[in-house]
Amino acid sequence: MGELRPERDAPSNFSAFFAGPLRLWPAKVLLNLNPHFLFLLALLLWIDHPYWPSSYWPAFDGLSVIGIFHAYYNDFFLYGDLVRWIPYGNYGFPPAFHQLGSLTPASYLSILLGKLFGVQNFMHAFKFSMFLEELAFLGGLYKLSKLFFRHRTTLLFVALCALAGTVWIVQIPWNFRIAYLLPWVLYFLIRFFQKKGSRYLWLSGTVSAVSILGVPPYFAFLHSLIYLFFFIFLWLRYRPGASSFRLTRRSDWLCLAGFLVFLAALGYMAFTMFDGIVHFVFHRDPKTMMNSAETFVNYGPHPGFSKLLGLFFPYLGGKDSLTNITHYTGLFSLLFLLYALVKARGSFFAPVLFLLAFMICFSASDTTFIPRALYELFPPIRFFRYTGATGALIRLFLVLSAGFGVDQFLEDLKKTPADGGAGRKRFFFCFLGLMGLILWLDFRNADGKLFAREWPEFTSFSRILLGLGGLVLSLRWGLKARHAGFLILLLSALEMLSYQNLVQNHWPFNYPWIKQEAVRVHHYEYQPERKIWENEDPRFLAANEVSQAGNQRMALETFSYLQFDPCIPLIYHNSYWIKGVDELLKLRWPLFKNAPDLERGPELPAFMADGQTPLFLKTFGCQVPKLRLVTDVKMAANPEEAHALASSTPDLSETPVISDYPQTNFPASPPGANPAGEISVKFFSFNELAAEVNVIPPGGAWLYYADAYHPGWKAWINGKRVPVARANLGFKALRLEAGRQNVRLYFFDGPKAAASWLVALSGVLISLIMTGVTLKELFTPAK
Repeated sequence: MGELRPERDAPSNFSAFFAGPLRLWPAKVLLNLNPHFLFLLALLLWIDHPYWPSSYWPAFDGLSVIGIFHAYYNDFFLYGDLVRWIPYGNYGFPPAFHQLGSLTPASYLSILLGKLFGVQNFMHAFKFSMFLEELAFLGGLYKLSKLFFRHRTTLLFVALCALAGTVWIVQIPWNFRIAYLLPWVLYFLIRFFQKKGSRYLWLSGTVSAVSILGVPPYFAFLHSLIYLFFFIFLWLRYRPGASSFRLTRRSDWLCLAGFLVFLAALGYMAFTMFDGIVHFVFHRDPKTMMNSAETFVNYGPHPGFSKLLGLFFPYLGGKDSLTNITHYTGLFSLLFLLYALVKARGSFFAPVLFLLAFMICFSASDTTFIPRALYELFPPIRFFRYTGATGALIRLFLVLSAGFGVDQFLEDLKKTPADGGAGRKRFFFCFLGLMGLILWLDFRNADGKLFAREWPEFTSFSRILLGLGGLVLSLRWGLKARHAGFLILLLSALEMLSYQNLVQNHWPFNYPWIKQEAVRVHHYEYQPERKIWENEDPRFLAANEVSQAGNQRMALETFSYLQFDPCIPLIYHNSYWIKGVDELLKLRWPLFKNAPDLERGPELPAFMADGQTPLFLKTFGCQVPKLRLVTDVKMAANPEEAHALASSTPDLSETPVISDYPQTNFPASPPGANPAGEISVKFFSFNELAAEVNVIPPGGAWLYYADAYHPGWKAWINGKRVPVARANLGFKALRLEAGRQNVRLYFFDGPKAAASWLVALSGVLISLIMTGVTLKELFTPAK
């Protein structure tokens, strides 16, 4: 009789049965995929797929993110250019702050791929960029968990709870993005201390710098504290020597060079993005932009006890939580967090638990002494705006802490006797306590009525059945570690996916009636006049291309960064202005100077009732062409004279004050000369305007453009470079001779534009590397 093969060889026979006869490389690859990572990838796709239709829109600050993404995607798709200027918005401004605060490396990669593959639906490109960010989050969690935990089940549990508890479509810059790259930073820090290779330190620095892209910049100071705490722990544990920092390999040099180049571009862009800008931010010091102690501690809502419990039970903070910053970890995370507090002994449990406690205390306002102590001891944190907006960080550290509980629980089960009696008792009492907590929470959240909710809201009844089923299975199997791990994953997956189903079924921002034109790239048309809308929000009505009022308002919001109408003070949402525009507003219109809230300006009723409003509308290009020809101007030799003339000239629309121009004497036009001539705009984009102008008066005229002046503007007339003058302190003008001429205006601010391109190109490279390294796990056999 032939010798029987051991049972463990069965998988090899299975692979050989299929891959051997086929002799195809793809078949071999598919049969050797990592099933655990494949499961997590399938989970991620399942979570995202309901939101892929274009009718699903982000909420709250996510709209500003998607508006900036649309601007950059549209301009690059059509013209191969990066947005350097936002026309109309705040009368024109450079968008460096918005670029850093809204676009991530995945955004740049998605924009590039969208152009290469001709994807005209920018919403699909945006959601693909979010998928790439989630994929990076998954890769970092997977890598970090392999260093933290001993059991494969724990790794899957952590990734499952972290991914399925994420609702990225809510408050994108305040929610998912503030934590999605943190696992990578911690992973590279640990590898640096373990492997003694300096390249890991530079990789950690690069990823930490990348992590502040796409979020409010002041999160960099909170991130730096987290990295500092973890670095100190690792230093005390591993005690590295000087050799750890040496550049011994080519990869060390490459990683250092990449880190320095990216950091230089990012730093230059960050430190110069407000050059020539005046800030108006509520409760901040106008010079330093730091918050007062009271603002730092108390500004904005804070989690509170009920919202922290909401991490384990949805809706605990009210149904509005689905449309605000949404975080969930599941009841099993609470169960194993409690177990970890009692039993866990993992090497990295202490620093992770410390960071969890620190983040909870940091977000708790005056409830603890931590925020005020940090305000005094760590001055950079004074830039931080909203200590309550840290839910994503709390959730991440909570899930990791719970992972140590899962790991220790499985390790303890391996040590129980063969009959599993002790394990059964332990698991039984855990489930009993869990069911009691479920009943209490459901009772509290259903106005004192049990069984009041229906699937997919995960009813009390369904949870009890789930718990009892787990008990039956555990008693039937004898609760071996392998069976317990499967049970933990099964129950956690059911709970977390039910939560995702809950969110998806109650997501209010679904607009199936939106037409496809609203999400396609398009050539913007120059709008010669801006209108006053008293009863409608002009942000929605000013987009001529898709001006279907009413149901399509949410779609039109994305065009606000071009079609935003700055002629209505009611919608002054941005908190900074070009310095010259600010000077003109305050010099001529006391209504703006005395506005109670400088971030918004005067309210509409007061503005419409003010006697100076018609003059304001003319000067700022509202209800009259923003681009027009004038002959009667006043020349100023210096800034002081320009201010004096701008203050005393009755009508700045008809007689602009011209300054910052090398020539002062021009031929006078005859009395009554018609200055209008003809202006035909031939091309209009974010960075460029081209027009054909026919100047009628023999003495020439000035082309006055009610769009903000900036030194980055360059001008050509009939192909010849000409200077751009400052008009009315805040706008720009060109001197034209009589006759028909071709005028081109283009915005390029030199080193800042170069830094912007370098950040974008670095983002593409970094996103490609991170995506590749993450997907490599799919082809790495599980150990």
